[in-house]
Amino acid sequence: MVRPGILDGVVMTLSGHKTPSIFDRYKIVSEADLERAAERLQSHLAGQPTQSKIAPIGAHPNSDQEPKI
Repeated sequence: MVRPGILDGVVMTLSGHKTPSIFDRYKIVSEADLERAAERLQSHLAGQPTQSKIAPIGAHPNSDQEPKI
């Protein structure tokens, strides 16, 4: 039930599992699950900006000068 996207809490209620630890014991991860997760992560990372928006402390965003320490 988890693979098609049903939330864990709903699955636990339907299956009668009382605690998350018992539910997790029987939630088996397959190779296909791992491959699908890796593909989703790669797709997410490909959409991220490639240039950092972080500036050193004390640097003015429109200045080429080094910050004064």
